[in-house]
Amino acid sequence: MPVPNDVLAYVETIANLFIKPIEGRNDVNVKIQIERVNKTALKERIEKDLFEYFPLSNVTKTFYRRYYWKKLTNYFTYEKYIKDKEIQMLLDELGLDKDKFWYLVLFAYDYSESLCINGIDVAPSAYEQLQTLISNIYPCVTDFDLNNGITIDREIKIEVRITGMKKPIIIDNPTAIYLLVESCERRIEEEQLEDLYIMNYRKPMQESKSLKDSPHIYYFAKMLLNFFDTVESIRNKRKKGANHSLKEMDIVSKLIYFTKLSSNKSWLDIECETLKAYIKQYKNLDLNYKESNIYDNFII
Repeated sequence: MPVPNDVLAYVETIANLFIKPIEGRNDVNVKIQIERVNKTALKERIEKDLFEYFPLSNVTKTFYRRYYWKKLTNYFTYEKYIKDKEIQMLLDELGLDKDKFWYLVLFAYDYSESLCINGIDVAPSAYEQLQTLISNIYPCVTDFDLNNGITIDREIKIEVRITGMKKPIIIDNPTAIYLLVESCERRIEEEQLEDLYIMNYRKPMQESKSLKDSPHIYYFAKMLLNFFDTVESIRNKRKKGANHSLKEMDIVSKLIYFTKLSSNKSWLDIECETLKAYIKQYKNLDLNYKESNIYDNFII
């Protein structure tokens, strides 16, 4: 039987806050998951029942489908989770629902693995490439004069290389460069192109590199810490100026060890020095051009 919707409330909170929707995407990853599991008429019927049951985001549906069909990779159990006295004590002190948080832990583990370990490297989208061009050219413009053209404060040269042509096309005239960029920006704004699927589509690279365990651990931790930021009662208990309380850091550290993301017992240190070091080291981790092989993309 499907679980009640409210048990997935913490997962849905994260999904609604941090998923970046793309118009026209049509939930490609969810369709892929359906194709993978719909191997029998029975599974097709169950899939239909699950969709009708959930008035939830596609990300939460994808997660629950993976949970339902036992597709999740984990080395820990609900029974051990409930029996872990320190984790349960911290949940009580933070005022969190134990079952809802269990599903959140499963989701954070699954999503972080699908991104950091099994993620797909992608190229910048058309919109991203044009925005990079626009944002870097405009600051160089110092004056615009209809008679004398554009004045820039540094040399700019755009090279266009076309297969089969021996020489690249060179655009280095400041006025030509400005009009090219200005035309792109104007059309994007006038026709509201920034939300179109084709403008945001990121082509997968031929090969993708798996990240190391450390970025995976950091991302798992960051997802849980971001969830704590959404809970007012938890925020209100923090010391002035603190990003997170020691209890928040402590439960995340213990979960990293509990989930076997790391077997290093330094994660059980009550001062959470290892987690603090990871946050400091990876706070600028750039995963902008890596996508989950299962879920829609997060922004955390």
